Amino acid sequence: MFYSKLDLSPDSIFTVKSSFFLNMFIAICLYFFAITIFVYFPKDDFILGAFAIIPAIILTVVAFRRRTIMTIDKTGFYFLKDLVTDWDHFYHAHLKQVIPEGSDTNTRDCNLLILEYYKGSTGDLYKMTIGLTVTQDKSEEAILAAIDYFYELSKLTHKKHV
Repeated sequence: MFYSKLDLSPDSIFTVKSSFFLNMFIAICLYFFAITIFVYFPKDDFILGAFAIIPAIILTVVAFRRRTIMTIDKTGFYFLKDLVTDWDHFYHAHLKQVIPEGSDTNTRDCNLLILEYYKGSTGDLYKMTIGLTVTQDKSEEAILAAIDYFYELSKLTHKKHV
């Protein structure tokens, strides 16, 4: 399996965070763009330079915060630090690639993680869709492999206790 390459163990914690380097690279490019606008077109395109500075500042803050987006461990699947489902109620996870609206070509990589799980005393099946971005520090395949690993681990642990 792919998760053997991830160095996972029963007590490990697999986290997906925003990528520091990619966010900073984009922010630096936007800073240079804004500086170029301010230097070469000081009066004409001040608004364009300001529009480049704002996302650059936001990306810089995001890069230094390195927010945890997903956590996958032996207890379950967490999204933004909130438990979505434990492995007893987990049903299935898969990737879906979508083409953005208004685009007739597949030039952008738009992947969604579809997480299905049972919730509540009625046992209703819920579906959570999580957009996977290029600024995350783990690949889509690694995320699915971690989910598979910990789900399989929970099934083995249940068999031992029964």
